[in-house]
Amino acid sequence: MPNVKLNKLAASMLVAAIMAGAQSVKKTTIDASPSPQVTLLPFDAAVFPAFKEVFDSRTAGLAAASVVVSNATDKAIIGISIQWTLTDAAGVESVYSNRTHSFLVASGRPLALPHGRLLAGPQTFVSEAVLQHPDGGIIAPLPNDQTVARFTTASKIRIEVDSIIFQDGEVIGPDHLGLVDAIRDRSDAARAIVKRVEEAQAKGNDPAQALRSLVASPVMKGDHVARFELGFANSLLHARHPERDLEALKEIPTPPLFFRKESGPIWQQ
Repeated sequence: MPNVKLNKLAASMLVAAIMAGAQSVKKTTIDASPSPQVTLLPFDAAVFPAFKEVFDSRTAGLAAASVVVSNATDKAIIGISIQWTLTDAAGVESVYSNRTHSFLVASGRPLALPHGRLLAGPQTFVSEAVLQHPDGGIIAPLPNDQTVARFTTASKIRIEVDSIIFQDGEVIGPDHLGLVDAIRDRSDAARAIVKRVEEAQAKGNDPAQALRSLVASPVMKGDHVARFELGFANSLLHARHPERDLEALKEIPTPPLFFRKESGPIWQQ
């Protein structure tokens, strides 16, 4: 009888373990890519060993929400935006989005080289090139604990690439997240900040005071350029090496003329 009881207990524990495991398995779906020449595959360390060390014990839960973007074109990818739809255990959906581009840094290096790959996840964009050559690509900021927890506890994850921008300015995807506008607005703001500082210097005025005046000015709702200017001004005012940071703003490349093959140039609003 004791053996029977033990066998029943072991069986019950096994069933419970199987059920718990089944409940913890995430169902991740990836929408079709906006381009047949750019494939989207779920991240698997065995299939893509170049990215196997991107996730550590803290961020391991984001692996199921990450995709490998494979660029089969002869053009580098310089911008991408992605939207995730998360479903929690209660069936409640929420949306999370993230975007990045090459104009965040002075070098303007691409996210994915021609015939190269990019690992894209929540607050995580890692170019295969930067892993192979330290100066060959871009790594975006790592996710915070709140983002990690949000994705780790989701029961379902749907991934949709909203837009991709190539080196020549071609845009594919609907761009509902406004990646094109964000690149332009940030570029305009950087030039405006540089101009403000240089004009103050030319007049013999304190550039820091010119920046403080900007920070003290109200920002109109919907004025995204002004918001970028505010961010740049605050960064320069609190920077340890503001001269170096100002030079970095000067060196940000000018974005190309964005266009769609089917409709032509995307003019600034």
